[in-house]
Amino acid sequence: MSEEPPECHANPGGFARAMAYIEEVQKRLLPERDVTYQQFLKVFADKAAGKSSTEQVKTEIKVLLKDEPDLIEGFESFLPIKDQNKADDGSAELAGGTVQ
Repeated sequence: MSEEPPECHANPGGFARAMAYIEEVQKRLLPERDVTYQQFLKVFADKAAGKSSTEQVKTEIKVLLKDEPDLIEGFESFLPIKDQNKADDGSAELAGGTVQ
C-alpha cells in the first residue's frame, strides 16, 4: 500500500506545493542558519497548536526570512487573499492598487 499525501479539497495540489516550499526554505537555510530554520518550523507548530494568530505568523516569518524576500512572497502565496500583502498602514494591497 503506497502512502499518498492527503488530498487538499480546498486547494488541489496544495500539499505538494507546500512541501516544495518547505524544502526550498530548508535548502536555503541549512546548515548555515539551522537556528532560523528551527524557529521557522516552530512558528508553524505554534500556529497549528492554536498558540498564535495568522498576523503573528506573518510577522514572525517576515522577521525570520528578512534576507529572503522571495521566500516571504512564497509564504504569503499560501495565505487567504484577504491576508496577503497587507501594507504596514493596515490597508490591503490588491493587484494594481491598495484598498484602505
